[in-house]
Amino acid sequence: MNYRNYFKRFGDKSFNEFPFNDYDATMLAIMSYIKWESLLSDFENDFIDFKTLIDQDIDKLSKETLDPHHHAKITKLIINSARYKDVKAKYLVNKVDFNKKYTFCAITFEIPDGHDLVCYRGTDITVLAWEENFSQSLDIVTPSQSDSVEYLTKVAPLISHNFYVCGHSKGGNLAIYASAKAAPEIQDRILRILSLDGTGFYNESFFKEESYLRIESKVMQIIPQSS
Repeated sequence: MNYRNYFKRFGDKSFNEFPFNDYDATMLAIMSYIKWESLLSDFENDFIDFKTLIDQDIDKLSKETLDPHHHAKITKLIINSARYKDVKAKYLVNKVDFNKKYTFCAITFEIPDGHDLVCYRGTDITVLAWEENFSQSLDIVTPSQSDSVEYLTKVAPLISHNFYVCGHSKGGNLAIYASAKAAPEIQDRILRILSLDGTGFYNESFFKEESYLRIESKVMQIIPQSS
């Protein structure tokens, strides 16, 4: 089922009528790619209700993304739907480090059903981000992976209920890594970890570590046919 068909069937249903699922995580993972940094600045106090976004905001959010036209179109579709209009975007962290040659972005979406989705952005359009992709095949632990753990450790105490973790591409790798390296009390609160076409790990022994085995049953890897 593609996102257009999903919206036709469930876009007018609340999360109480039709519970949060992998399709919803995928939709919000797409939303992690838009430039929230153009509207959000303060980590703890700034948040945005989807339903308050106007056309000028969408233009800012979509600019300089992988596909500005597509992101503007799908952003309008999401924020105008009965299903997602009450979602909140919060706890943005966005880093660009030319010395360490990496980018990192994570944001949390507050779902109206009483849960949150911690979401890691994948590779963006910058040369720096693609250079980082190549370094992932050489480095055992990347700066983004270290930051992903720091983000989850910082955000989890601010969330008053259990939550999901997800990401697409590099973000899927970060979602798994952060969840595996988080403290056990944080791992216990994670409902599900979704890696959407996520990149792999340099060291296969990662999957044998006790920290990963604690969350293994919660991991779902979704790989499209094109991959």
